[in-house]
Amino acid sequence: DNNTWKTSVPLSVLRDVLAFVYTGKYDEVRGRKDSLTLLAVAAEYQLDAFCSILVDICIQRISVATVVDIVCAARRFDRLKEECFRFMRKHSVYLLAVPSFIQLSTNHP
Repeated sequence: DNNTWKTSVPLSVLRDVLAFVYTGKYDEVRGRKDSLTLLAVAAEYQLDAFCSILVDICIQRISVATVVDIVCAARRFDRLKEECFRFMRKHSVYLLAVPSFIQLSTNHP
């Protein structure tokens, strides 16, 4: 059908992207769990202001449990990568017990 647009983006993420486009605002509490997916979509559509907001949120979310996922998603965002690497250096002892961290260099060279 010519009037159908197919996407693999979850509806909640698409809703947040469109809300930001139309209002310039983002409901951080509602979208917190989708921040990495939102960041990828915002980057794809070159929504730089939204990317900046999402990078700040991702930086706040960096923890032993999240740093691997965040650094993998941070390819295009130097500030986010720097914060992830800073966290990794500071918490390296704890990260060595996290299997996904150990596999990081193998899975994401």
